Amino acid sequence: MNLTRRQLIRGSTAAVSVAALAACDSHSPPVSATSRPAQVDLRDIAPSIDLGGTASATTQLQHVLDATPAGTTVRVPLGTTLNLSAGPVRIRRQLVIDGRGAHVVANGTTPAWQLGSDASGASFIGLQLHGDKPTRYALNHRAFDIAGTPAHPVRGLRFTDVTVDGFGAAGWWAGHMSGAILEDCTVTRCCYAGFMMMSASRVELRNPTVSALQGILAGGYLQSYPIAFTRDATRPIELSPVSRDCTVRGGHISRTGWEGVDTHGGVGIKVIGTTIKGCLIGIAFVPSSDTNGHDRWAPQHCVARSCEIDSGVSDGSKGPGVRLVGAGGPGARIMAATGEVRDNIIRGHGGGLRPDGVGSDPNNVSGGIQMYQTQGVQLEGNRIEEPSPFGISLWYDNANVSVGNTMVVDPWSDQFATPSAVGLCSTGNSVRLGAVQLRTGERSAGYRDVGGVYARTAKGNSMKLTGGHGFTAAATPFAGARLAAPHI
Repeated sequence: MNLTRRQLIRGSTAAVSVAALAACDSHSPPVSATSRPAQVDLRDIAPSIDLGGTASATTQLQHVLDATPAGTTVRVPLGTTLNLSAGPVRIRRQLVIDGRGAHVVANGTTPAWQLGSDASGASFIGLQLHGDKPTRYALNHRAFDIAGTPAHPVRGLRFTDVTVDGFGAAGWWAGHMSGAILEDCTVTRCCYAGFMMMSASRVELRNPTVSALQGILAGGYLQSYPIAFTRDATRPIELSPVSRDCTVRGGHISRTGWEGVDTHGGVGIKVIGTTIKGCLIGIAFVPSSDTNGHDRWAPQHCVARSCEIDSGVSDGSKGPGVRLVGAGGPGARIMAATGEVRDNIIRGHGGGLRPDGVGSDPNNVSGGIQMYQTQGVQLEGNRIEEPSPFGISLWYDNANVSVGNTMVVDPWSDQFATPSAVGLCSTGNSVRLGAVQLRTGERSAGYRDVGGVYARTAKGNSMKLTGGHGFTAAATPFAGARLAAPHI
């Protein structure tokens, strides 16, 4: 299957929109603040439902939940299995589904659960969901399909200790969700996405785990999205706004083949204390396009902090550990990306070979951290080990970048002759360079530790040294083109 990412999102959003419109038709009355929420056992309110997972439970469970008052906790008994393969169960009011130790099997082609704006405030606890399509893409095969609208987002959902495995599209696929908390949730062996959040606001993922996503062939890559805060670029911005003020805190992402955490045009997206291993790109803050496919909205105020990002390889076959990119080509800015990359450990990233061995970025512009079309970005306190060919690659049009308290160990390449701690790889870069240290480790390569700072050209580039840099390990502390005085 050779679909573009835009085609994948377009098809999925059509399904979301139908559900979202239906969600606006009914609203549950609020639960009284003085009343005590009821708790019921599914065996008591649905004694004939099959809890062994053989017969379909979809219709009976839907009838039972539709008759259950808002605010009720419905307990799915420990060790039982609900078979939802025949179609989704829709939550139509604020309920708590307590499934600790219980299982859901969903082997069809539809979601297991659907939630619209009438489900605002609902919660899921401890449920384990199992699909049968870990390597076969199925557009609507999602554990949770959450669909609001710009006017009526799905608010205040909570998911705690929920596990999803083997779905053909995603664990969570959410459009227009606001104020949700997902805590200690896990997605494994899903075909395309773990947590796909479109037009999300104030969503927090606490200690998420995502691993072993298959990916979909699109644009020559096997693309998969463990965690994404994005938008549907096939729709106008007023109908599909950028995601805002969302956070990934802690957690572990591994073996997904594409990007660990992604935003397309997000504002205030933060990734804090997350471990990301074996992904092509660790964290990608990149622009979102308009309906014509032209990049228009840059990521703004995004943060990568205190993360450990490890490529898991030593051959330069992975891309940047952190990529921060604005909208526009060289010398033609549309919107600059802004944010900070602080106190991370980035290991073995850069080089940028595609999985099929064909070069992605040219081998002289990649690095542990890669940026282009940015404004005022702060790079502080990072340790970057064995990047290729630069610890920090400033490709083009990066204005007022500040770099300090950074350690780069063994920048290397087998093709590019000047691997360096910091690279100014094109034009339009202005940098304040503080305490950046280059250290020699144990890496073997054709070229290693050649430059402290490399400048491809002096034209349009400037650098101000603010003190504390240490490039004694470099063969040439300042390599390439000589920047004009008084900067160097």
